[in-house]
Amino acid sequence: MDNYQHSLNQHQPKSEAWIFSLAIGIIGLAGLAIVSRYNFLLFHGFAELFSISVAWAVFFLVWNTRHVTDADSLVFIGIAYFFIGLVDLLHTLAYKGMGVFSSHWGANLPTQLWILARYMESVSLILFPTLFQKKSRPALMFACWAGATGLLLSTIFYWQVFPDCYIEGVGLTRFKIISEYLICILLSMAFVFLYLRKDMIDAVVFKLLAVSILMTICAELAFTFYVSVYGFSNLLGHFFKIISFYLIYLALVNSGLTRPYQTLFRSLKDSEKKYQNAYAQMEQNVRKRTREIEAAAYEFESLFNSSQVGMMVLKGGRVFAKGNQRLADILGYATPEELEGISMQALHLTEDKFKEFGEQHYNRLHQGEVLQVEYELRRKDGSAVWCSLSGKALDKYQPGDLDKGVLWIIDDISNRKQAEQELKDTLSKLERSNDELAQFAYVASHDLQEPLRAIVGFLQLLESRYAGQLDEKGQQYILRSVNAGHRMQVLIQDLLTLSRIDTQGRPFESSNLNDIVKEVLNQFDRQVQQKRATIHVERLPNLMVDSKQIHVLFQNLLSNALKYNEHSAPIVSIGCKSLDNDYRFSVTDNGIGIDPKFFERIFIVFQRLHGRKEYSGTGVGLTLCKKIVERHGGTIWIDSKKGKGSTVFFTLPKKG
Repeated sequence: MDNYQHSLNQHQPKSEAWIFSLAIGIIGLAGLAIVSRYNFLLFHGFAELFSISVAWAVFFLVWNTRHVTDADSLVFIGIAYFFIGLVDLLHTLAYKGMGVFSSHWGANLPTQLWILARYMESVSLILFPTLFQKKSRPALMFACWAGATGLLLSTIFYWQVFPDCYIEGVGLTRFKIISEYLICILLSMAFVFLYLRKDMIDAVVFKLLAVSILMTICAELAFTFYVSVYGFSNLLGHFFKIISFYLIYLALVNSGLTRPYQTLFRSLKDSEKKYQNAYAQMEQNVRKRTREIEAAAYEFESLFNSSQVGMMVLKGGRVFAKGNQRLADILGYATPEELEGISMQALHLTEDKFKEFGEQHYNRLHQGEVLQVEYELRRKDGSAVWCSLSGKALDKYQPGDLDKGVLWIIDDISNRKQAEQELKDTLSKLERSNDELAQFAYVASHDLQEPLRAIVGFLQLLESRYAGQLDEKGQQYILRSVNAGHRMQVLIQDLLTLSRIDTQGRPFESSNLNDIVKEVLNQFDRQVQQKRATIHVERLPNLMVDSKQIHVLFQNLLSNALKYNEHSAPIVSIGCKSLDNDYRFSVTDNGIGIDPKFFERIFIVFQRLHGRKEYSGTGVGLTLCKKIVERHGGTIWIDSKKGKGSTVFFTLPKKG
């Protein structure tokens, strides 16, 4: 181990090497600055080629050493920088003055490619720390990066949907500037992720990577002031980029590949320390584990005996071995000892039920499942008790072998079962009552129609035959009686329709609501023309509904919108909005409106807010609407201000 440590120490960067590298870097940057004064295009080419060379050098080195390193995060970042370098190469060739691409692209193309490369770089640096000490398939990573890069480049060269980043005569676009700030945010996230996992890498490598990310952020901030391809901010941004890539080189190539086990992952060293102390602590751990098992056993025994639910252990799955007092109470025994040794068959109501229970449920215990079932057990006195049973084989390694025992948890649910049965009986009675009520409403309405028609008919006959013998008051009496009879007929018909919503509704079927509303509008065509009204209808969906009832729903809502409207030019709008699971419909008018205190009252049958002399009607319309919406699984409500119109909202499920 000392020799291994010595060999690692030999690879430590010496101060002289660092000073030399720093000097070379300063000289190189100074030289590039001088070149930029005389030929910016040449400077740009040198700067980008340096970055591309570093990116590809990282790739080739990590790719060729992928079989001898456990650091798949290195392989990932190497592959990423290969494709980042490829996009940077296209950026360099597209730069203004290079003459490689058509001039119609202008400065926009290299700027787009720059933004694309920086997005790729920031995302790869975010993902890099998450792959520490994780294994993956390099070929698959390469294929994914190739596919993603090809797709992204297609958005620029083929589909040309990538947002513009530079407009001649205007400068940087808002997208480009926002992207630079967004890239800075992503790089900041990469810095945070790297910091959170700094214990997994060498301190020197962490510092190099951290400073590299910070230099990249500085480069992006410099490019937010970009005004021309030859501007100072462009020069400064490329300097920061060169420094960033040089630091990446030092961190991932010089340090990460020559000292991979020391610099990137310390797991070997940590494991060595653990194994050095393992034997010394083995005996202590065994004693500690023994004490823990004894304590757990004591705790389980205490919990077992004092539990508020029944617990028992069965040998072989079917012979009682152990139980607690709560179990004895549930089954009517004085103590759990009375149950010891008896077969589970004694706890079933009949032998057939015992066999049926085993056939239906015990195969699940053999498969290691937790069995949960509600079942009637037999008490000591022979009476039945409803219980919830939860069973699990105690041998978790061989659950099919029930010889180690089966643990059952049993609770008395007799009260709940009784309540469920009472509720079921109540619902059954309520259903019968509703059926009888609907039948009564139908019969009553039908039987009332016949004598009412006779009364109205005789009154009309009296009016026609004795019109000359009746004074004006008598004729008025007959007219009012006939009108009252007609109102009574309408009211009975509305009640009959209301009683049939649930009992005689048609099956739901796919219906085009646009066609239904169109039919309703045709009915109101004359009224719309007389009132000079305007009706707006949005595009409505297809739904599984009772089309006849939905026709009645829109008919009543549109009728109210026109009836309760004193405006010289009434406007009614029918809208629809898609929600997560429903469609929300709205019928809005500019009519007389409703005081909010009456919102709930208007949906109650026979509740009218106006006299018949003001507005005709029976007070059943909105109640009918409510019943229709609720039958379809929706809700209905209203929003209104007096004198400022109303909006009736209702929902219908997307799935009928």
